[in-house]
Amino acid sequence: MKAREIQGAGSDNDFWAKRFEVVNAAAKHMFYDYDLRRDSIEWFGAVSEVLGYDASEIEGPVQIWIDMLSPEDSPRVLDQLRKSCMNGDAFDIEYRLRRKDGQFIHVHDSGVFLLDESGRPFQMLGIIQDVSVRKQAELALAASENRYRTLFETAQDTILVMDGLTIVDCNPSATVLLGGTREDVVGRLLSDFSSSVQGSGESGIAMFSRMIAEAQAGKRVCFEWECRRNDGIVIDVETTVAPMHLNDSHYLLAFARDVSERRKTENDLRLSEDKLSKIFTLAPYSISIARLHDGIILDVNDAFEALTGYSRVEAVGQNGDRLALWDNKEDREAFLRELQDKKKIVDYEFVMRKKDGTLRDALNSCQEIEINGERCSLNVVRDVTEAKLVQQTMVQNEKMMSLGGLAAGMAHEINNPLGIIFQSVQGVQRRFDPELVANKDDAQAVGVNLDAVQAYMKRRNITRYLDAIVEAGQRAANIVRHMLNFSRRTESGFMDRDLGEVIRQAISLAEKDYDLKKEYDFRRVKVNLELCDGLPPVPCIASEIEQVILNLLRNAAQAMAAAGTPAPVITVRTRRCNGEAILEIEDNGPGIPSDTISRVFEPFYTTKKVGEGTGLGLSVSYFIITTTHHGDMRVDSKPGAWTRFIIRLPLERV
Repeated sequence: MKAREIQGAGSDNDFWAKRFEVVNAAAKHMFYDYDLRRDSIEWFGAVSEVLGYDASEIEGPVQIWIDMLSPEDSPRVLDQLRKSCMNGDAFDIEYRLRRKDGQFIHVHDSGVFLLDESGRPFQMLGIIQDVSVRKQAELALAASENRYRTLFETAQDTILVMDGLTIVDCNPSATVLLGGTREDVVGRLLSDFSSSVQGSGESGIAMFSRMIAEAQAGKRVCFEWECRRNDGIVIDVETTVAPMHLNDSHYLLAFARDVSERRKTENDLRLSEDKLSKIFTLAPYSISIARLHDGIILDVNDAFEALTGYSRVEAVGQNGDRLALWDNKEDREAFLRELQDKKKIVDYEFVMRKKDGTLRDALNSCQEIEINGERCSLNVVRDVTEAKLVQQTMVQNEKMMSLGGLAAGMAHEINNPLGIIFQSVQGVQRRFDPELVANKDDAQAVGVNLDAVQAYMKRRNITRYLDAIVEAGQRAANIVRHMLNFSRRTESGFMDRDLGEVIRQAISLAEKDYDLKKEYDFRRVKVNLELCDGLPPVPCIASEIEQVILNLLRNAAQAMAAAGTPAPVITVRTRRCNGEAILEIEDNGPGIPSDTISRVFEPFYTTKKVGEGTGLGLSVSYFIITTTHHGDMRVDSKPGAWTRFIIRLPLERV
């Protein structure tokens, strides 16, 4: 590289130019002279080393330099240059320049202006440094303090030149860091600005003496310390100390910066991470984090273990599909597609399968996040099984309450004409009875043979029609009686009864149930009893509980007969749970379709043929359990496999 000849310079200028050339060759700095009036720029120094150009290749219009700017940095740099040229302020900025080989390098550009008589800038002198090798600044300073005074003065970091612990020079940034003027800093010991005792427990003097000794031994020492400024404020300072040779003298060069804000940010981040970690661990809902591209689970909280049955060791590192937490794979695929489109899903309802195979209704809220550059999903899952059951119970109870008032009025209105029908039919039958004396007398009076009339009525099926009216009336009376049950709430008849005995009595009655019309024979059904020996007596109206059990047994037998279940089995089990007696009646029949299971307790809802059922059996049973006995009744089923009715009865009188 060539130093530019300085017109009219003497031997001193030649001497300094040569020294400048030597120093610049080692430091690889570029210098420029920007003539604002001609809008041209000249380059000196390590142009070829830094940019790969010969200085003559890029001298001329400033547009050449502008074209070398990174497109991303260009607007910011030019805006700063415009402002500096307008005000004459120092131009100090970092940006990227394109080398001749097309690669971009990061540079630090520091420029000052020369002003004309009117105070307007007409010339700009500056230095461009490749900051990717910032060490060059230290080497340049060691080679010649005077030649690099501009860099020394404009450096953003604090620079201290020390003779042992004594500060012999500092840049302006040091006065900002240490709080005071240059005179307040130069000549003092670096340990004078140290807290008496550092955070490690070591005294400030001992720490600095140890660090300086290592640096004087030729080591590059990096450390942090608590600095007490001149104004008394304590800040955290990060310092790098290295040996420096200047004018055949040995010094130490220290670069320091205030890292208090960084430390505060790190502490705040650590505290925030601690809080988030505690929230993650202690959250009542299941939380899991998984990679999106392969479904590998990265972390789970305690609630995940409780909900799914899988421990953290079993879950982390596994693919979500292998755990089979989604009962329906198609639902999971639809969920993932929606997450890909929306990046966020709130309360996606699905059926979750636990480790032991138990199915639970759940809601999944998911957010796509990025962890260490990888796209992940944050899943928050809530078990809403019990909540749905409570909601269904509330809806069912509201239906029953509404029907109660309606049923009472309807039943009384129907009973009146129904009574007239019964009385009229019975009157007709009695008046054709040839055994009654009054009938014989009246028949003889009018010349009628009652035996002949009876024969005629049988021949014309009139007797059968009258019997059919009576049978239909009895069915109607039974319906009215069921409807009245909705409006009656009685506490009378409650006694502490052995639930097992009530169950056995109901099964005994069911075994005598054989209906050719309905084509089922309960005697063909195998009944398994799994009764809890330690179950205490249950306060109940035994006849009503027996009615409920008998109704469930009949329904199960009829359903299995209609479906042709090859080996029909009904399992009746009891157990105790949290102050309640649990009664379960389960069959291995066809199950209940998912689109109708929510309606099984609705009054008058039935899937049987006309004449085979009124649709009141289960609704009356539900009313008996929930209203009369203050219990709970629900149904669970897997179509094509089984149906299970679960009844809960309080062990203490309510």
